[in-house]
Amino acid sequence: MLYRDILVKIGDKLSDLEKTVLKAVLVINIGRMAFYDKDDALLAIRHCSNLQDDEIKHALRSLDEMHGVVSFDEHTKTYDLIAEANGYNEFKRIFVRYRMGVKSTIADIDEAVGKLLMLGAPVETSFAQDHHISSTEWAFNKYLIDSRDISEGYLTRAIRSSVENCDGENPRGVLLYAYCSENIATEILRLSQLYRTLSLKNYPIIILFLDDHESEVLTALTVKKNTT
Repeated sequence: MLYRDILVKIGDKLSDLEKTVLKAVLVINIGRMAFYDKDDALLAIRHCSNLQDDEIKHALRSLDEMHGVVSFDEHTKTYDLIAEANGYNEFKRIFVRYRMGVKSTIADIDEAVGKLLMLGAPVETSFAQDHHISSTEWAFNKYLIDSRDISEGYLTRAIRSSVENCDGENPRGVLLYAYCSENIATEILRLSQLYRTLSLKNYPIIILFLDDHESEVLTALTVKKNTT
C-alpha cells in the first residue's frame, strides 16, 4: 500500500499537518473521486482534512517539493501518492526544475546529508537531563526551512501543535533553522517582528537564522543530489 510505504520510509520526517493532508489524499484516492480542475481537488482535500487552504497548500508543497511523495496529475486532475520518493520520481522532479531554469533551494537538500545533520532526530535539552526525564516531551524537533516559508500561519500552527502535543511521548519543542540567501536584513527584521507579535518566548519554539548570502551552504547541501 503506497500510504504505508511512505510512512515507513519518511514518516518520522513528516509534520502532523503533512500527515493529515497525506491521509486526505489517501481517502480521496480510495474513493476514486473525480475533479474538474486543481482547485476542485484542493476543495476535496479541505473537506477531508478539515484544514484551511493555506495549511493545505503549504503541506502539499512540502510533500511534493521536499519529500517527493505527492504529485498532481494534470491528466486525471487528482493528487497521487508516490511511494518511491527517490529513484526515477526524484530524478524527474529535479530534472523538471532544472529544465525550467529553477534554481536549487534548501528543499533540495540531499537525503544522505539530511541524515548526517540528524534533521529527523529530536534534540534533548539540559532540562530533561538535569531532572532525569526519560520521555521525549522536553525535546525539540529540528527543521531546516527557507525563511520565506516561515509565515505567521506557519508559526501559529507550530504553537498549536506544541500546546496540543501533551501526551508525553512526542517532542513539544520546535527548532527552526531559517535558511536565507537574499534580503538578509529584511528577513531578520520580519522574523524578529513575528517572534514578538506571536510572543514566541512563551513557547518552546526557537528560530536560528542561517545566513547564506554567498549560497555556500546551499551548494554544499545540494551538490550531491544535483550530480547523481
